[in-house]
Amino acid sequence: MHGSEPVILGLKIVAMFLVMAVGFFSRRRELITGDSTAVLARICTDITLPPMIFMQMVRTVDLASLRVNWLLPLLAIGAIGLGCLIGWINWRLLARRSQAPVYIFASGMSNWIYLPLPIIQAIYGTRGLQSLFLCNLGIQVQFWSMGVAILHGGKVDLPALRRVAVNPGLIATVAGIVFAVAVGVSGTAAIGLADVQPYKSVIDVVSGALDMLGSATIPISMLVTGAQIATASVLQVRPGGAIAGIVANRLIVTPLIVIAGLAGVHAAAPAIPVESLLVVAIIAMMPVSVTLTVLTEKMNQDTPLAAQAVLWTTLTSIVTVPPLFILARRVLE
Repeated sequence: MHGSEPVILGLKIVAMFLVMAVGFFSRRRELITGDSTAVLARICTDITLPPMIFMQMVRTVDLASLRVNWLLPLLAIGAIGLGCLIGWINWRLLARRSQAPVYIFASGMSNWIYLPLPIIQAIYGTRGLQSLFLCNLGIQVQFWSMGVAILHGGKVDLPALRRVAVNPGLIATVAGIVFAVAVGVSGTAAIGLADVQPYKSVIDVVSGALDMLGSATIPISMLVTGAQIATASVLQVRPGGAIAGIVANRLIVTPLIVIAGLAGVHAAAPAIPVESLLVVAIIAMMPVSVTLTVLTEKMNQDTPLAAQAVLWTTLTSIVTVPPLFILARRVLE
């Protein structure tokens, strides 16, 4: 299996970009408009992703796994925070002051859920998704606190912090964990309920509906990503020094340092599965979060730079992710 993982990763990235290309050309031909792109993104975030997260948490989480993987949200926060720190350190070398908030944010905040989701599912299955969604628990809080504060010029945005409490993905993660642990703690009587009619039929119907909703997450997210980067203004602008710095920070410097740090974590805490640490590494390798352009529009920041950052890091990640994954696997195993 190990020898085939880089091949699976490469094929999955190619498949993802083919679906993204459909979204890209659909947007260029106005089959998907700007408004419908926003609607699809909202459907993915608020309707299809939460059921997927909930069902994966219910199926994979128990007290034993939480005792082992409780550190994952903190490691994911550290990986994202490191990228932002690197961007803060070197933005003066390549970016103008007006570009600094976007430069710092883009250097750190990766596409931590939609792009790694199909990759991790293909390589590590449900256990890998459990690790990804536990990482999501920490990054969601970080995104709406530190991430938004960076784009606000260092100011904490209280409305953004309030969004954390009502974020559907976060709620689904917590609810799935609580449900799974509660059933596990309550013993075989509660678990055996699933084998008794009519409870079994009801559970099958509800879980089947949630699975169907969740299965739409990956294709919709890829279509949205392709549509979001298909703006003529972005494609006509030649990338400058700021984009070169963001690409280097997001796709090379940060992942390399994160991999080295995870090697230290593995040595200090060998109980954490290597697969879980590799999930954190994969998150660190991902391109810039596509939500950056939405935030910059709302906060009057440099949206053209944000759109370019999403485009060029996404395209460049085709080349950078496979060798970085091979390196991470060799270092951690």
